[in-house]
Amino acid sequence: MKYVTAMFDWIMRNKEWIFSGVGVVLIGWLVLAVRRFLFMRRTSSSLIEGATLREIIESPAVVSSSDIANLTSSLTPKQIIENIKALPLLQQQDAGKHYIGLAVKWDGELADARKIAENSVQLYILHGSSSTGFFLKVNPSDYPGLSLLKKGAHVEVDGLIEEAGAMWVTLNNAHIRF
Repeated sequence: MKYVTAMFDWIMRNKEWIFSGVGVVLIGWLVLAVRRFLFMRRTSSSLIEGATLREIIESPAVVSSSDIANLTSSLTPKQIIENIKALPLLQQQDAGKHYIGLAVKWDGELADARKIAENSVQLYILHGSSSTGFFLKVNPSDYPGLSLLKKGAHVEVDGLIEEAGAMWVTLNNAHIRF
């Protein structure tokens, strides 16, 4: 109570200059300085020790393959292809770049399988009931039953979009279940 009374007395003795233009500016600067100081303390305490804010912003995000299922997009191959097709021809290639790295989890029917190399098979999967599909490459030694699958077999795939265009979507880091 003693401090409140002293502060009130000080304000009454100095009311002319406090409420003049100079006093308002000085009080505003004081409030701004206190707010900046408090904001800087709060911001600096939330940074990772030893790293600047710029280093944190520019550092690449690291996502493990086990996290892909938790970060999947709800877009379908058909939606991606139709979105790209709707654009003028010279904009389609750049638009496809925006889908690269997007994690997806899709299912469909095996439509085609081609051996590309000794340790690589390219699969074409038709998604859902549409005639739109997507490509992916897998190592056949990782999937022992792959050679027994017939056209039309149901498969589930999760992976990252490697390429998207007006006619196809290709996945990499793909994992299949059948």
